[in-house]
Order: sequence, then C-alpha cells, then structure tokens
Amino acid sequence: MIGLLSGPARDHNLFYRLLQVVGRTWVRAARWLAPRVVLDRHLPLVAGLVLLFIWGGAAIAKVGICLRIGVALCK
Repeated sequence: MIGLLSGPARDHNLFYRLLQVVGRTWVRAARWLAPRVVLDRHLPLVAGLVLLFIWGGAAIAKVGICLRIGVALCK
C-alpha cells in the first residue's frame, strides 16, 4: 500500500526502504520454511502468514498467563 501511495519515488522514501529491509528478512525466513514448490512471488504471503501465526501464538500465551495469575495483575 505504501508503495502505491509513494509512486515512482518510493525508492527514495526512507520509511518504504525500512519496511523493505525488515520485510526482506521475513521473506527469506519464509523461503527457508516453505517447500520449493512455493513460487517466489508467493513468499511475501507466506511470510505474512508466519507473522500472523507468531502473533496469534503470543496472544494465546498472554491470555493463558493472565488467566493463571489473575486478570487484575495483567494490567
């Protein structure tokens, strides 16, 4: 989305470049995790799904911890 909003000057946009560097790390991790039949153009989707699963796992772990120690202590 940022690439579309930045237009052709996105290569000079610092925030866009930062997101590219951070995203590239996860895409490389997705290439390592995914089987070779997964096309390279689908790797950003795989990386997004990996991040979604990590976020979901962290949220479930946090809820479990809060239920164990008491909701009042989780604030």
